[in-house]
Amino acid sequence: MVNGMVEEIQDAVEARSAVSAVPTYSDDECNTMENGDGLENFAESMPSNQDGTLREVPETSQIRLATPEETASLARESGPPDFIQTYAQYADVLEAPREMHEAVAVQVLATILNKAGVFARLEGWSFPLDLWIVLLSGSGLGRSTLVQSVDPVLEMSELKSVVKSSHWGSPQAFYQQMADHRYGLFVWGELSVMLKLLNESRFTNVKEWLTDRYDSRKIPDQITYVSRGKSTDTQPIIFSCAPRINILATSSEEWFFQNLALEDSAGGFVPRWVLIRASDPHKAVPVPPRLDPDLQESLALLLLYASELKGEADLSGIRQPYEEWYRAAQARFETQPDQALARAFFNRHRGHVLKLAVVYEVSSSLSLNVSCGFRGKAVTIPKLIRSAFRN
Repeated sequence: MVNGMVEEIQDAVEARSAVSAVPTYSDDECNTMENGDGLENFAESMPSNQDGTLREVPETSQIRLATPEETASLARESGPPDFIQTYAQYADVLEAPREMHEAVAVQVLATILNKAGVFARLEGWSFPLDLWIVLLSGSGLGRSTLVQSVDPVLEMSELKSVVKSSHWGSPQAFYQQMADHRYGLFVWGELSVMLKLLNESRFTNVKEWLTDRYDSRKIPDQITYVSRGKSTDTQPIIFSCAPRINILATSSEEWFFQNLALEDSAGGFVPRWVLIRASDPHKAVPVPPRLDPDLQESLALLLLYASELKGEADLSGIRQPYEEWYRAAQARFETQPDQALARAFFNRHRGHVLKLAVVYEVSSSLSLNVSCGFRGKAVTIPKLIRSAFRN
């Protein structure tokens, strides 16, 4: 299967080369690729830097990353491997259910697109791809290990910089990090630990500030501190742009539902999260196998292509099915006894659906033109969304 995926990517690269009159691989080189022997050379041909800088490759061939327009057109013709499904195959070596790995892949891809400035648009409604995902499971599923499998993929694609530290010794350190970085994926190994920190008195208002940043394009106000005219005074924290924040957290399902304060839900903090509840694993893995390095390489290449996408994700192609989902979901939420709380969740869920549709489309086709399906796959309301929004 790995050789087949490499061949699919190679076909897309050759088609891109033909469009731009860039020399392609020879027949002998392609035959070598089909046998899987040329994987190292193929990876070497891809740009190694985020700025698209080219490397020299064997013989005199050169391959460049396609423009977003070429990528969108040619991906549909040649059919690149699906990033989310390939990652789930790559990482599914633990007892954790496959959909948990899919959720990790969704968040990584959303972060890469957010970093590139991609935003979703449906008529007069537009928003960035801020996603906060929490993976809920019972004990023993290796939640901490679950989110570590993606590290080698990010390192190989040289996109590891998207992951930011979540160890803040003070609120000033938190605000300064947000001011210094215009994007970031924050991995919270245990949501309970992070919420305990944010609820401490010394972090007063930090959680509220973080909540307000979700999907906001407004540049945060400058944060100033009392000045006594001394060199030890805390300097003002100035924001030059609205930070784009993606969060991937894990939590025990029992703790999550028993310990959240009512104000976390009614105040809008919890409704911003996509809650992924693990199904029963029904798996026994005494000794996990090694992660497949060939799949890892394919995933890194796909991330590189996705990172080149820019601008607006067009959702007009799914307007009708989205409206059908919207009316049905709204009717279900209106049956809930606490209408104020139900509305808070529904108002965020409708945005989650559209964001996830963008991510699934890019995963399937490397395109920002969101459709009702790609290669026969329904990407509008995929299994992950149904799992997140089940009653």
